[in-house]
Amino acid sequence: MTVTITASGILNDLLLPRWPKPSDPFEDAVWCGAMEAALGELIPLFNHGFHAAVNLIRELGLTSPVYELLLPQTVLRHVDAECLRLASPAVYDEVAYLRSSDAERILGRRTLYRLSCEQDPARTESLAQVNVGDLERILTPSEMEPFVRSSCKPARPKVVPREAAS
Repeated sequence: MTVTITASGILNDLLLPRWPKPSDPFEDAVWCGAMEAALGELIPLFNHGFHAAVNLIRELGLTSPVYELLLPQTVLRHVDAECLRLASPAVYDEVAYLRSSDAERILGRRTLYRLSCEQDPARTESLAQVNVGDLERILTPSEMEPFVRSSCKPARPKVVPREAAS
């Protein structure tokens, strides 16, 4: 028996008959949020179940007249940088680089900032950042006040029951 499971099948055949979608927009928002959370919790369960079944098939060498286990592979290519550096230093020097996070770890943010200022002062100033935490280590809260701006960004909306009137 070949199993065909679709999102619409799960929704229409299993979920909606048991938990109908409310017509009231507020109740619908609560329903959708609860359904999203509940279904999201199932993803790791099914992921684990899938891998456990595949491992069992492989470990026991199981076969099926209906199914076959395919083990596709993705080709990952990488350069042996040390080999290239030793065999062709000129080519290595032309293509070698550091990821920005590694350069930051090695040199530090301040050193990168100073080096960038030497290279392109105008562009560096237009991109410069100051971390609130770094400023807090140097200035008092009252000294910081003129320089720190607060703003709000929208978070995920919540639809919650109103508190009962007392």
